[in-house]
Amino acid sequence: MEALRQKGFDYQVLVDNIRKSAKETDTTKLDVKAKKRHQIIRLNYHRYMRIEKTFEVSPRLKKLIACINKPQLWMIITKESCGDSAQTIPCIHKMIKDNPNITLRFLYRDENPGIMNQFLTDGKRRIPKLIGFDEDGKELFRWGPRPEEADSIFYYLRDEERKQKEEVLEKVHQWFSKDKCRTLNEEFIRLLT
Repeated sequence: MEALRQKGFDYQVLVDNIRKSAKETDTTKLDVKAKKRHQIIRLNYHRYMRIEKTFEVSPRLKKLIACINKPQLWMIITKESCGDSAQTIPCIHKMIKDNPNITLRFLYRDENPGIMNQFLTDGKRRIPKLIGFDEDGKELFRWGPRPEEADSIFYYLRDEERKQKEEVLEKVHQWFSKDKCRTLNEEFIRLLT
């Protein structure tokens, strides 16, 4: 666990990295694929900022988080261009930021394939992936890559309706906008009880 804590970085570094990628990249030198990725990172940065300002942790979840009285490490595997990360990570950060017993750290998926491969979802490197550890390094829980309802929408549209990836992701992000992280609150209540 200490190795993961040392290897990972904190929330402010994550947001600063995304901001830097979103604002300081010279797009005139990018190919079409890189420009698309840059546009997604810019959108994600705005999502982070909006959710940080608007998300409210439910009183019940606040109480559960406050009851964590022994050190825990919450490690999130992510990447800057992940839309699901932008919709959920600011909420998770806000949930735990007032509990000094919880350390939140981040790793980038593509730079850490060995670690990512230990925490696959259905055999895939789906992110964001949150893994909680106790002070002895014992795994407490896993969550991710998105709330269950959003995941159901994703797979239904992709597999049953055979929609294109962009259309599927647009519908998932519409769900996030309407849900306003209420489902995420409820999932973490269940996770922590």
